[in-house]
Amino acid sequence: MRAYRRVLRLDPFLLIALGLFLLLTMPSIGNIPHLDGNILFVQSYDLYRDGFQHFLQKQPSTHPPLTMLIGAFGFWLGGVHAFSFNLWGRLFGLIGIVGIYQLSLRLMTRASARWSALLLAV
Repeated sequence: MRAYRRVLRLDPFLLIALGLFLLLTMPSIGNIPHLDGNILFVQSYDLYRDGFQHFLQKQPSTHPPLTMLIGAFGFWLGGVHAFSFNLWGRLFGLIGIVGIYQLSLRLMTRASARWSALLLAV
């Protein structure tokens, strides 16, 4: 019961940090990535289209394969669009902001947790 009450008490400053992150990143969510991000976009599409075995034979990459797996999963869920590729960065960004807030709250003070979340959001 105690953990349930903790979830219901959200810090308004954390919501401000999450909102600020979304506000700053939403204008670019439909843009096709440029340069290095474009390579990830194409490699994720190749993985989605051709499968994992063909992808490993074809694509020498310096990027971690989990990045392409997540991108291919986004293509599977939402179709081959820049939005379905870029949405994952926003989702993991929000999770990271909440995570750094919770970690800082446990290790330091509430003020440092707020500043940590705000700095990561910006």
